[in-house]
Amino acid sequence: MLGGHVRFVWNQGLRHCLDKLDKGEKIPSVFDLHKLIIRWKKKWVCGFSE
Repeated sequence: MLGGHVRFVWNQGLRHCLDKLDKGEKIPSVFDLHKLIIRWKKKWVCGFSE
């Protein structure tokens, strides 16, 4: 089960970074990605997934 979660978070982070690159923006730092993961988790736990 854990492997699936790790893969999901990896894919979300990758998608976010690729979206930034497509827009010509800078890739977020590891610290920015950690903050995003916390926000994503709170969204999903509350049932507000995208």
